[in-house]
This record gives sequence, C-alpha cells and structure tokens, in this order.
Amino acid sequence: MAGSAASETDGLRLGAPASQLRCPVGSRRAFLVHRRAAVVTVLALAAALAVVAVSVLFGAYNISGTDALHTLLTGSGSRMDRFFVLNQRLPRAVAAVLVGAMLALSGAVFQSLSRNPLGSPDIVGFTTGASSGGLFMLLLAASASDLQVSVGAVLGGFATAAVAAGYGVVADDHRGHGLTAPPGGLGHVADRGGWERVLTDLSAVLDAERASWPGAPVVLLGHSWGSFLVRLLAARRGRDLAGLIVMGTGGDPGAAGRVGGAVGSLLCRLRGPAAPGRLLHLLVFGGPSGFNRSFAPARTEVDWLSRDEAEVDAYVADPLCGFVCSNAFFRDLAVGPGAAARPAVYRAAPRDLPVLVVSGGRDPVGAAGRGPRQVADAYRRAGAGDVVLRLYPGARHELLNETNRDEVTRDLLDWISAHI
Repeated sequence: MAGSAASETDGLRLGAPASQLRCPVGSRRAFLVHRRAAVVTVLALAAALAVVAVSVLFGAYNISGTDALHTLLTGSGSRMDRFFVLNQRLPRAVAAVLVGAMLALSGAVFQSLSRNPLGSPDIVGFTTGASSGGLFMLLLAASASDLQVSVGAVLGGFATAAVAAGYGVVADDHRGHGLTAPPGGLGHVADRGGWERVLTDLSAVLDAERASWPGAPVVLLGHSWGSFLVRLLAARRGRDLAGLIVMGTGGDPGAAGRVGGAVGSLLCRLRGPAAPGRLLHLLVFGGPSGFNRSFAPARTEVDWLSRDEAEVDAYVADPLCGFVCSNAFFRDLAVGPGAAARPAVYRAAPRDLPVLVVSGGRDPVGAAGRGPRQVADAYRRAGAGDVVLRLYPGARHELLNETNRDEVTRDLLDWISAHI
C-alpha cells in the first residue's frame, strides 16, 4: 500500500500558493514570485521612471516639457536644448537611478548576510560605525595619531557590525597600553605579577558586563597577548561564558619560553623591572629569529602584522605603538604562554564551552598555524566538544586589520550567532 500511494504522486505538479505567481522558464523549470513583491517592484519602477522623466524634462533651463521630450526622443532641437537635456539632465538622472539600484542591491545582500533587516548597505565594517569610532578617538585625545584613529575606526566598524547583528560589544584597555597608560608607563604592567593583575582587570570587566546586561550570553574574544589571557580566564570563569574566541594565538613556547623568562628575570635584577627591555625586544621582533624574518626583504620592521601596507604604516607612525616594553613585561610574556598551555588550564574550561581558534596562515606568533593547531587540539584532548579551528591562508597577525578583514568579521559573527 505504501508503494501504491507513492506511485500515485509520481509526475504530480503542485501549484503555486495563492500568494505567489508561478513563472515558467522553459518546459521543466519555473520560479515563484510573491504577488505583493511583484506589485511593490512594479510601483517602485514606475515611480523611478516618473522621477527620471521629471528630472530630464524640467529644470532651471527654460525649455518646455514638450520640447524637452522631443529633444530626448529625436536628438533634435537647438544646441542649448541638446546640451542641457542630453548632456546634463539625462546622464545625471541615469546615474542617480544606477547608484540607487546598486545601494538597494548591496543593502539586500548585506541584510541577508547579517540576517538583520536594519543592516546598513555599506560593506562589512559599516562606514557609519567606523567613522564614529575614528571620531571618538579624535574627541578622546586631541592629539590622536593616525593609527589611533584607524584603530578606533576598525573597532567601531567591528562593534557596529556586531551591534547590527544584535550584539553588544564591551572592550577594555590593558594596563600599560593605550590612552590609559600613565606618562612614561607604556609597555609596563607591573614590577611583579603583571599577568595576574590584568586577569583581575578582565574578571572585573566581565562582572561589570554581567551586571549591566543580566542574563545576556557572553562571548569572550582575545587577540595576541589577549589570546593567552582569555584562555587563562576561561579556566577560571568559563561557566560565565557562552563562547570563547582565541585569535592570533600561539602554542607552548617550551624551552624558549623558559630561557626568555630567565633572561627577563636577570635583566629585571640588573636594570630594573620598569626599564625598557631593548635586548628582549630585539630578540622577539627584530633579530634573525624575530617575527619579521619570514617576510624578508621586509619593507618595515612590522610587516608581520598585516598585508595591508596602510595599516602597517599607520602603526609605524603612531607613538602609542611600537614602543619598547619593560623588562618585566617581556619576562612575563616569555613564561605566560607556557602557563596558558598547561593541560590543567584546558581541562579547567567547561567541556560544553564552544571554542573558536582563528589565526592568519602566516602569523609568526602562531608559527604559521602550528600554535593555533596545538591550542585547538589541546582543547579537544581536554574533552571540549565544540572546537573549531580556522586559518586564513596568507593572512598575518592582526586579522581585523588584514586585507580580508570583512571575511573575518563575517565569519566571527556567523560563529557567534550559531552559538548563542
């Protein structure tokens, strides 16, 4: 009986719903059009044509509508008539229609991708949000540098993209960095226990966020230095998180980290913990084993940051970037990644905490992908059930300042929306 019932439906053509029109394409294919959408489209096209007609036939130049229509259709009339109708009004009207159509198309595409009917028709990064971020930096610091403004624009764009997708964004300014660093204190967190102090700061930010938006799911994102910090914080506060994004991270430095920590401790004793750590800065960033070695011949000392030369140049020109951190900072930076890579840290994170590990395929912090793979594998070995690793070929360290930043932003938002 089941086979008989199935055979009775063979070759049966189902009609279109009453709210849709069926438009055949050839003998075997057809597409459906919503009646209301078709009516609205026809009315919109009619209105656009009416506006074009009015803008072409009427204007400041004294010519009747009849004469303008005759010139438009036949190309005849006086020299001035042809100039104003064919060379001025018509191109302007056609350009306006095409620009409007492209904005409408980009808006429809963007709103579909962001799944938000209020999404801006600008590209991912949102011009309005990026402009607001840059303006905020200018207002916050009267002498804001190019990189400060560009960083504000990037963060504003990413935050606006997240907000348009329905998310709130909270960011902190780490100790010894940015506009909150004391005079002469750039690159120095603390003489001792710097990482622990920053972790305490991050925990306070998390508490403030939870107090401001009770019950809202929290996704924690950490980049570079922050990528090691959020792994440590997730081991302590993982139950307060709905997701963890580890970006631009590295694996266990092993013996190199222990040697770096010992050298840093020695320099702290000899020259002081707050003194600039020029030797360790050279070893990490500028020497033959530094981050830039994979990009020789390098255009700048920080080509490892991004393929976008404008972002690299802005970084070089900014006095709040590229400074030499203190001996104590480098000491902690040498041993901190090893602490974040301990198996106990991975096991302490809740097994049901979703984890996304993202990195550039040529990011030297992650040894061109080896470090992020180690981190993802370590979470899986610890029992985490939802771990995703995503490497972007050719990309370097600062993914949100990379040439494919729009792709990265879209992927982050897609992952977040799938996990909260």
